Amino acid sequence: MIFTDANVLMDMECVRDFRRYFADPEIGCVCGNLVYTNDGASVTASSGSVYWRFEEAIKKLEMESGSMMGADGSVFAIRRSLHNPPPEHIIDDMYVSLMILCNATGSYRRSDAFAYEESVVSAGEEFRRKIRIACQAFNVHRLMWPHCAGWMEFTLYKYVSHKLIRWFTIYFWQSPPLRSTPH
Repeated sequence: MIFTDANVLMDMECVRDFRRYFADPEIGCVCGNLVYTNDGASVTASSGSVYWRFEEAIKKLEMESGSMMGADGSVFAIRRSLHNPPPEHIIDDMYVSLMILCNATGSYRRSDAFAYEESVVSAGEEFRRKIRIACQAFNVHRLMWPHCAGWMEFTLYKYVSHKLIRWFTIYFWQSPPLRSTPH
């Protein structure tokens, strides 16, 4: 099954190639790369593009250490037999791809598969998008946590450090030891 966001342009060669990765029975999810095409359109688009390149670098490191922590919705494929339909109120790409890991099947990132998308250019629109994503992500984490118990320690570490703790960093920044006040 191939998943994509409605607002991306896909490199159609990657779709034909996804199938070869599934020859390995250990592979449950094949993921492509998202490239933002308008990083010069505004400061918001530029910072979003920089953030996304950082996110792609993290995924690459995760892959080099065994498996990634889920897929983004731009373009990914899963084995039909591993599809676990998501509840309506959560981020489906995050849930579907993380459930593959819960089924003890590895994910795989494919660095030569690309999808292209325009980044949000308005700070207000990006803020509203992040609120929506954060609310849905918390629901995914709430649903996923009981399934994480069977993960090996390093996989659990990658999940907590990459997917979970990011939502709490604002609280860490506001903690007294991290705030510096000039005297």
